[in-house]
Amino acid sequence: PPPDSCGGGGPAVASVGSAPLAAEKPFLFLQNQTLHLALPPIRRQAKGAAPRPHHLPAAPLASGDDDDDGRSVVFVATPSDSAAAINRQLARGRHVVLTPGLYALPVPLRVATRGQVLLGLGFATLTPMRGLPAVELLAAGVRMAGVLVQAGPLRSRALVVVGDVSPSSSGTADAPILLHDCFVRVYAERTAPQPAVATTMLWVRADHVVVDHAWLWRADHDSTA
Repeated sequence: PPPDSCGGGGPAVASVGSAPLAAEKPFLFLQNQTLHLALPPIRRQAKGAAPRPHHLPAAPLASGDDDDDGRSVVFVATPSDSAAAINRQLARGRHVVLTPGLYALPVPLRVATRGQVLLGLGFATLTPMRGLPAVELLAAGVRMAGVLVQAGPLRSRALVVVGDVSPSSSGTADAPILLHDCFVRVYAERTAPQPAVATTMLWVRADHVVVDHAWLWRADHDSTA
Protein backbone atom coordinates (compact mmCIF):
# COMPACT_ATOMS: atom_id res chain seq x y z
CA PRO A 1 0.00 0.00 0.00
CA PRO A 2 1.07 3.64 -0.32
CA PRO A 3 2.96 5.10 2.67
CA ASP A 4 0.02 7.30 3.68
CA SER A 5 -2.54 4.49 3.67
CA CYS A 6 -2.77 4.64 7.47
CA GLY A 7 -3.19 8.39 7.70
CA GLY A 8 -1.18 11.50 7.10
CA GLY A 9 -3.26 13.00 4.32
CA GLY A 10 -3.66 12.12 0.69
CA PRO A 11 -5.66 9.33 -0.91
CA ALA A 12 -5.41 5.98 0.90
CA VAL A 13 -5.89 3.87 -2.22
CA ALA A 14 -3.79 1.11 -3.75
CA SER A 15 -4.78 0.06 -7.28
CA VAL A 16 -3.96 -3.13 -9.15
CA GLY A 17 -4.82 -4.00 -12.72
CA SER A 18 -6.52 -7.26 -11.81
CA ALA A 19 -6.67 -9.83 -9.05
CA PRO A 20 -5.37 -13.32 -9.87
CA LEU A 21 -8.28 -14.81 -7.89
CA ALA A 22 -11.29 -13.27 -6.19
CA ALA A 23 -14.76 -14.21 -4.98
CA GLU A 24 -17.55 -12.35 -3.26
CA LYS A 25 -18.46 -13.53 0.21
CA PRO A 26 -21.55 -15.74 0.50
CA PHE A 27 -24.78 -13.84 1.20
CA LEU A 28 -28.50 -14.38 1.74
CA PHE A 29 -31.29 -13.46 -0.66
CA LEU A 30 -35.04 -13.97 -0.83
CA GLN A 31 -36.56 -15.93 -3.69
CA ASN A 32 -40.13 -17.26 -3.87
CA GLN A 33 -40.66 -16.41 -0.20
CA THR A 34 -37.67 -18.58 0.79
CA LEU A 35 -34.27 -17.41 1.98
CA HIS A 36 -31.32 -18.84 0.07
CA LEU A 37 -27.57 -18.79 0.62
CA ALA A 38 -25.79 -17.55 -2.49
CA LEU A 39 -22.40 -19.04 -3.33
CA PRO A 40 -20.66 -16.55 -5.66
CA PRO A 41 -18.28 -18.22 -8.12
CA ILE A 42 -14.54 -17.73 -8.08
CA ARG A 43 -13.28 -15.20 -10.61
CA ARG A 44 -9.79 -15.30 -12.10
CA GLN A 45 -7.89 -12.26 -13.32
CA ALA A 46 -10.79 -10.34 -11.86
CA LYS A 47 -11.22 -6.65 -12.56
CA GLY A 48 -13.87 -4.30 -11.22
CA ALA A 49 -17.13 -5.22 -9.52
CA ALA A 50 -18.36 -8.75 -9.98
CA PRO A 51 -21.25 -8.98 -12.47
CA ARG A 52 -24.45 -10.22 -10.87
CA PRO A 53 -25.54 -13.31 -12.80
CA HIS A 54 -29.21 -14.16 -13.07
CA HIS A 55 -28.67 -17.58 -11.50
CA LEU A 56 -26.15 -17.91 -8.68
CA PRO A 57 -25.41 -21.29 -7.12
CA ALA A 58 -27.61 -21.20 -4.02
CA ALA A 59 -29.09 -23.40 -1.31
CA PRO A 60 -32.38 -22.95 0.63
CA LEU A 61 -32.20 -22.32 4.35
CA ALA A 62 -33.52 -24.88 6.84
CA SER A 63 -33.77 -25.04 10.59
CA GLY A 64 -34.05 -27.73 13.21
CA ASP A 65 -33.43 -31.22 11.84
CA ASP A 66 -35.16 -30.71 8.47
CA ASP A 67 -33.45 -32.91 5.90
CA ASP A 68 -34.69 -31.75 2.53
CA ASP A 69 -31.87 -32.84 0.30
CA GLY A 70 -28.74 -33.26 2.35
CA ARG A 71 -25.83 -31.18 1.16
CA SER A 72 -27.95 -28.58 -0.64
CA VAL A 73 -29.57 -27.54 2.66
CA VAL A 74 -28.34 -24.74 4.88
CA PHE A 75 -28.70 -25.13 8.64
CA VAL A 76 -29.51 -21.97 10.61
CA ALA A 77 -27.89 -22.08 14.05
CA THR A 78 -28.68 -19.95 17.09
CA PRO A 79 -26.65 -19.44 20.27
CA SER A 80 -28.91 -21.98 21.98
CA ASP A 81 -27.52 -24.71 19.68
CA SER A 82 -24.58 -26.57 21.18
CA ALA A 83 -21.27 -26.98 19.39
CA ALA A 84 -22.05 -30.70 19.12
CA ALA A 85 -25.39 -29.96 17.44
CA ILE A 86 -23.79 -27.55 14.95
CA ASN A 87 -21.01 -30.03 14.23
CA ARG A 88 -23.58 -32.73 13.50
CA GLN A 89 -25.01 -30.52 10.77
CA LEU A 90 -21.54 -29.75 9.43
CA ALA A 91 -20.70 -33.46 9.41
CA ARG A 92 -23.78 -34.05 7.25
CA GLY A 93 -22.28 -31.72 4.68
CA ARG A 94 -24.61 -28.81 5.33
CA HIS A 95 -23.67 -25.18 5.10
CA VAL A 96 -24.22 -23.35 8.40
CA VAL A 97 -25.50 -19.81 9.00
CA LEU A 98 -24.84 -18.48 12.50
CA THR A 99 -27.45 -15.98 13.70
CA PRO A 100 -26.29 -13.06 15.89
CA GLY A 101 -25.26 -13.84 19.45
CA LEU A 102 -22.57 -15.36 21.66
CA TYR A 103 -21.53 -18.97 21.07
CA ALA A 104 -19.53 -20.57 23.92
CA LEU A 105 -17.77 -23.55 22.32
CA PRO A 106 -16.28 -26.45 24.28
CA VAL A 107 -15.04 -27.96 20.98
CA PRO A 108 -14.18 -26.39 17.60
CA LEU A 109 -16.66 -26.04 14.76
CA ARG A 110 -15.20 -28.34 12.08
CA VAL A 111 -15.84 -27.28 8.49
CA ALA A 112 -14.57 -30.34 6.65
CA THR A 113 -16.74 -30.94 3.57
CA ARG A 114 -15.50 -29.65 0.22
CA GLY A 115 -17.21 -26.38 -0.71
CA GLN A 116 -18.90 -25.95 2.67
CA VAL A 117 -19.78 -22.49 4.03
CA LEU A 118 -19.82 -21.09 7.57
CA LEU A 119 -21.51 -17.67 7.46
CA GLY A 120 -21.99 -15.40 10.45
CA LEU A 121 -24.70 -12.73 10.66
CA GLY A 122 -24.53 -9.63 12.85
CA PHE A 123 -21.08 -10.41 14.23
CA ALA A 124 -21.94 -13.87 15.50
CA THR A 125 -19.25 -14.30 18.17
CA LEU A 126 -17.48 -17.60 18.85
CA THR A 127 -15.51 -18.16 22.07
CA PRO A 128 -13.53 -21.37 22.70
CA MET A 129 -13.95 -22.27 26.37
CA ARG A 130 -11.45 -25.14 26.76
CA GLY A 131 -8.25 -23.94 25.14
CA LEU A 132 -9.05 -25.32 21.67
CA PRO A 133 -9.67 -23.49 18.37
CA ALA A 134 -13.09 -22.00 17.78
CA VAL A 135 -13.11 -22.98 14.08
CA GLU A 136 -11.19 -25.46 11.96
CA LEU A 137 -11.37 -25.19 8.15
CA LEU A 138 -10.31 -28.57 6.83
CA ALA A 139 -11.30 -29.09 3.18
CA ALA A 140 -10.78 -27.61 -0.26
CA GLY A 141 -13.21 -24.90 -1.26
CA VAL A 142 -14.62 -24.18 2.21
CA ARG A 143 -15.55 -20.60 3.06
CA MET A 144 -15.86 -18.73 6.34
CA ALA A 145 -17.39 -15.26 6.32
CA GLY A 146 -18.64 -12.63 8.74
CA VAL A 147 -17.59 -14.42 11.94
CA LEU A 148 -16.06 -12.80 15.04
CA VAL A 149 -13.84 -15.11 17.08
CA GLN A 150 -12.54 -14.09 20.49
CA ALA A 151 -10.14 -15.77 22.90
CA GLY A 152 -11.52 -17.69 25.86
CA PRO A 153 -10.38 -18.17 29.47
CA LEU A 154 -7.94 -21.00 28.64
CA ARG A 155 -5.03 -20.44 26.26
CA SER A 156 -5.72 -21.61 22.70
CA ARG A 157 -2.80 -22.56 20.48
CA ALA A 158 -4.79 -20.86 17.72
CA LEU A 159 -8.30 -19.41 17.55
CA VAL A 160 -8.92 -20.16 13.86
CA VAL A 161 -7.03 -23.00 12.15
CA VAL A 162 -6.93 -23.39 8.37
CA GLY A 163 -5.77 -26.86 7.34
CA ASP A 164 -3.69 -29.40 9.22
CA VAL A 165 -0.83 -31.72 8.30
CA SER A 166 -2.92 -33.81 5.87
CA PRO A 167 -3.05 -32.83 2.16
CA SER A 168 -6.82 -33.42 2.12
CA SER A 169 -7.30 -30.42 4.43
CA SER A 170 -5.67 -27.97 2.03
CA GLY A 171 -7.16 -25.78 -0.65
CA THR A 172 -6.46 -26.50 -4.30
CA ALA A 173 -5.88 -24.36 -7.35
CA ASP A 174 -9.46 -24.92 -8.52
CA ALA A 175 -11.01 -24.85 -5.03
CA PRO A 176 -9.14 -22.48 -2.71
CA ILE A 177 -10.13 -21.98 0.91
CA LEU A 178 -11.70 -18.52 1.34
CA LEU A 179 -11.99 -16.35 4.45
CA HIS A 180 -14.07 -13.18 4.08
CA ASP A 181 -14.41 -10.49 6.76
CA CYS A 182 -12.54 -12.53 9.37
CA PHE A 183 -12.47 -10.84 12.80
CA VAL A 184 -10.34 -12.37 15.56
CA ARG A 185 -9.54 -10.71 18.87
CA VAL A 186 -8.02 -11.39 22.26
CA TYR A 187 -10.37 -9.59 24.59
CA ALA A 188 -12.07 -9.90 27.97
CA GLU A 189 -14.11 -7.35 29.88
CA ARG A 190 -12.51 -5.85 32.99
CA THR A 191 -15.15 -7.61 35.06
CA ALA A 192 -14.24 -11.03 33.61
CA PRO A 193 -13.12 -13.52 36.29
CA GLN A 194 -9.91 -14.27 34.33
CA PRO A 195 -8.09 -12.89 31.30
CA ALA A 196 -8.60 -14.06 27.74
CA VAL A 197 -5.52 -15.77 26.28
CA ALA A 198 -4.36 -17.15 22.93
CA THR A 199 -1.00 -17.81 21.30
CA THR A 200 -2.06 -17.35 17.66
CA MET A 201 -5.19 -15.74 16.25
CA LEU A 202 -5.25 -17.14 12.70
CA TRP A 203 -3.05 -20.14 11.87
CA VAL A 204 -2.91 -20.94 8.14
CA ARG A 205 -1.46 -24.42 7.62
CA ALA A 206 -2.72 -25.03 4.09
CA ASP A 207 -1.96 -24.04 0.52
CA HIS A 208 -4.30 -22.09 -1.78
CA VAL A 209 -5.88 -19.92 0.91
CA VAL A 210 -7.36 -16.48 0.20
CA VAL A 211 -7.93 -14.11 3.13
CA ASP A 212 -10.22 -11.29 2.01
CA HIS A 213 -10.27 -8.67 4.79
CA ALA A 214 -9.04 -9.81 8.18
CA TRP A 215 -8.97 -7.79 11.38
CA LEU A 216 -6.84 -9.51 14.03
CA TRP A 217 -6.21 -7.54 17.18
CA ARG A 218 -5.46 -7.51 20.88
CA ALA A 219 -8.34 -5.47 22.25
CA ASP A 220 -6.62 -4.06 25.32
CA HIS A 221 -8.60 -0.84 25.57
CA ASP A 222 -11.04 -2.31 28.11
CA SER A 223 -9.72 -5.72 28.95
CA THR A 224 -7.33 -8.08 30.59
CA ALA A 225 -6.05 -9.83 27.47
